[in-house]
Amino acid sequence: MNTDNNGNSPNEPTGEDLKDAALRRHHLRRPALIRAAQRSLLTEALARGPVTIDDARGGVEVPEGFNPKAFGAVPGTLARCGILRSIGFVKSLRFEAHARRVTLWELADRDAAMAWLATHPELPEEPSTN
Repeated sequence: MNTDNNGNSPNEPTGEDLKDAALRRHHLRRPALIRAAQRSLLTEALARGPVTIDDARGGVEVPEGFNPKAFGAVPGTLARCGILRSIGFVKSLRFEAHARRVTLWELADRDAAMAWLATHPELPEEPSTN
């Protein structure tokens, strides 16, 4: 059996593949909330520079019972589009996060960020499904 350096066979999904699939599911389940958080993150980055997911969460109303892991879908799409780039890690300031490390993001392309905001308006709220 062929395996890579991590012991995975070529046909098995990697941990990164599984994470990406889960984040896509979150994005499909709550598109309005994810869009609002993406807009919040970019707005903050444009206004003041490097941001974390905490900044995105602070700019949106999070429904009770919502799984905060879904916020992982927020910067990933923007990074894959070349709008954001990771510049390191900092401790989360949210009490519930227990100072866990979160990615620090900066704008990779200011013009692309402004264009994304112009072409990706807020979405109508969807019914709560948590």
